[in-house]
Amino acid sequence: MNDYKERMKSEYKELTEQYDKLRKMITRCRIKPKYVLDGSPLSLLIEQADIMRKYLDILETRAGLEGVNLLDE
Repeated sequence: MNDYKERMKSEYKELTEQYDKLRKMITRCRIKPKYVLDGSPLSLLIEQADIMRKYLDILETRAGLEGVNLLDE
């Protein structure tokens, strides 16, 4: 497989893991409002998660167009 396809798969996997962790933290903050964030307002973290999701969507679209299976190890 081409190097760029491997990089795309790696990037997708890493970003998915980071996105999932951020979404879990946001959920914790919503469930337990007293959960303390280190300096960043919840609204900023939500915006970051939204942008990360959009980026994942773009990678998924590119992968579909280029015939890359992002879930294939």
